[in-house]
Amino acid sequence: MSEQPGRVNPAVDGVDTPRADPTIHHSVTAWSGTKGPGEHVQYGGWGGARADRAVYGQVLRVAGKDYDTGLGVLAGSRLEVRNAGFRRFAAEVGIDDAGLAAGGPMRFAVYGDGKLLATSPPIDFGDPATVLEADVSGVKIVELVTRSSGPGDAVQPRPAVWANARLLR
Repeated sequence: MSEQPGRVNPAVDGVDTPRADPTIHHSVTAWSGTKGPGEHVQYGGWGGARADRAVYGQVLRVAGKDYDTGLGVLAGSRLEVRNAGFRRFAAEVGIDDAGLAAGGPMRFAVYGDGKLLATSPPIDFGDPATVLEADVSGVKIVELVTRSSGPGDAVQPRPAVWANARLLR
């Protein structure tokens, strides 16, 4: 799906309050010393769904396993995917290692035209990715929903991974 970005619409990005990108900081560069403005904090769209990268820009990683393809999202997100004749959706889902270990489990769900088609069991930080598949025959809009009720989400929304997300004929 990361190779078909025109099919994917981030309907809800999971960002409840805009925050600075947690991976970028105000650094001291060698040529400016400790006085002066240094490099400025960047607010480059942190939190939006990303193709083949985690929401923080790193490699997609769940329980120490790297994934080359997939969708990096935040808990509380919902992606709408236009389906054009595909019969199956499949992905490996989990909490990205770049997130906070604190917090409760996440659940991943696949909807087809508003009807629940498949859901994952609760997945905790550090758990290996879980295979999630759904029959999407005849469905026009596939929704990929990531939910978490963990207390860590109030501090910083947690990143999640739809690894190897794909539509199959």
